[in-house]
Amino acid sequence: MSKNNVWFFGDSFCNPCRPEYEEFWWGNYITKALGQDKILKSKGGASIQGTMVSLQQNKDLIKSGDTVFIAYTSPYRAYFDGKSVIHDSNGFVNEQFFTQGELNALKMFYVHLYTFDDYLNLFTWIVQNIQQIIIPKLEARGVKVNHFYSIEKPDVDIDQTLLVAEDWIINLAESKDFKPEPILQTPGHFGNNVVGDLNKEWAELWVK
Repeated sequence: MSKNNVWFFGDSFCNPCRPEYEEFWWGNYITKALGQDKILKSKGGASIQGTMVSLQQNKDLIKSGDTVFIAYTSPYRAYFDGKSVIHDSNGFVNEQFFTQGELNALKMFYVHLYTFDDYLNLFTWIVQNIQQIIIPKLEARGVKVNHFYSIEKPDVDIDQTLLVAEDWIINLAESKDFKPEPILQTPGHFGNNVVGDLNKEWAELWVK
């Protein structure tokens, strides 16, 4: 019988992001505790559209006894031609994945066509689809699904009972007299042995 897997979908809150961070990353506590193999389908900077595409591409490969983690990212992130991009007051994040011509086109899009309300509506529909269709189907075939919001929980018609990882990190860091900002700035955002390590505590929320 093949070994079961732990699948990770979403953004940097569900990914170690850098090889040197692997030793601290909370996902490794999970896989060790469950005795399952790790399959990373998450990606730093991923948009909710990118997460949905990855779930659609892999949902039929997830088998009974597997475990799935889904991190719902910010609605501010966009998705073009298989790549996610973040645009804020400082410009583009993940711009290294685009050609200069594509970046020029993206800038024109954000100036002339982008409206946040449209993206919030799209975010809402995608998260509803994941929460109300994909997750129940996975659970019906014996898959354990854990999900949370990475950065924020918009006040829209989505599951409002789930944790927001960033809020959890800030609250726990302050209770331990750590400074939250350096922890959030580490790859994966849950800290390390220099600024304060919250990875194990986060993992223990999901696996006792």
